[in-house]
Amino acid sequence: MWKDDFSRPGQPLPTSLWTGTHPSILRPWDRRERPTSALRAGHLGTGTAVPVALKAPAVQHQATPAARPPSADVEHATSHLRFAVQPIVTAQGHVTGHELLFRWNSADAPVHPSLGAYATASALSHALVDGQLLTVHPLAPSVGTLYVNMDERFLLSPMAEVMTPDLGVIELLETITPTDTVQKRVQALHQRGYRFSLDDVESTDDPRWVLAEYVESIKIDVRATLPDEIPRIISLARAAGLTVVAEKVETPEQIEELAALGAQLFQGYAVQRPIVTQVPALPGCSGRVLGVLHQMMADGAGPEALSMVADTDPALVARLLRLQALHAPREVAMAQDLAQVLASLPRPVLAGWLTQWLIAAQHVRRQDAVARVSKQLSLYRGELAAQGVMFGVERRSRVFNRYRELVQTL
Repeated sequence: MWKDDFSRPGQPLPTSLWTGTHPSILRPWDRRERPTSALRAGHLGTGTAVPVALKAPAVQHQATPAARPPSADVEHATSHLRFAVQPIVTAQGHVTGHELLFRWNSADAPVHPSLGAYATASALSHALVDGQLLTVHPLAPSVGTLYVNMDERFLLSPMAEVMTPDLGVIELLETITPTDTVQKRVQALHQRGYRFSLDDVESTDDPRWVLAEYVESIKIDVRATLPDEIPRIISLARAAGLTVVAEKVETPEQIEELAALGAQLFQGYAVQRPIVTQVPALPGCSGRVLGVLHQMMADGAGPEALSMVADTDPALVARLLRLQALHAPREVAMAQDLAQVLASLPRPVLAGWLTQWLIAAQHVRRQDAVARVSKQLSLYRGELAAQGVMFGVERRSRVFNRYRELVQTL
């Protein structure tokens, strides 16, 4: 996701979801309605203290100017969002999948490892929701298995649930230490069908080998691994029944040599450079609505109650409809209201996306479009009332269908 942009330290990152994140989420709960200056002053509003979870983390080291990310205001000023994918192929060149990579929207700049959770959440949201990479995007038919990096904090958060096994494989980064908590998390997800790969295995002594029974493949960074170690890693992986992906291969000769050693899949400049993709950004979501829904989910609220809150934000409704097309495509034609859309989504998956959108979808883009949809929907409800269609299934269905048409214009 971000590994080709910045070297990573050998120690795992803190598991707190909100520490070390991009400045774009170190802002008021609902940036659509409150100025950023309020946060800089230490308040969300008059007399309201900033929640501890949203305070900027203590600076552990001074980044060089070249390593600093673009400012949040610059990132959120673009009308587009960016991500990249890089193909993974067989020795014969057949594409079997792609790795999803994070890219800043406003610049080709590195991303620090402390922003790993932000990078993963943003790349997934930008690619799968805004960009509809696996549903309607021109690349969709050829994507194959999608490989997505996750660090420890992302893996242990609800956000890991969105990478369902039908979408692809979770890459467990080398910064992850296989503690009891990590092992239990991987085991629990594996039992539900989630798929895993060990990323950047550089030796047979890597502590993550204890997770081998839960993973289907390993990836070897051939640039960073000692040449004498590569055959031993491949042999160990093949003995465990794992697929070996050689990444950062730079020449056809390397592919031939690694294939002779037993590597089965290949990724790197010898195959193709990352394909940077730019997609239109959906309007930003209401942080208040996202926060309320997140709490309602934790409290066990059902689809009907959730839909009443979600219905107030067209930007969120647009995303929920795209989620249904991604995770429950067979239910799309049958949904007659927003509650049915929500009911069609696996609850852990919905919770994971709501958490991600608190990171990746709180921005101020295109609020005029949100206001336009809200106004048009209000006028339509008034028309139905004038026709005597005040209550019942018919009204819900007609309003929902009109809502669906309107948000498709966002």
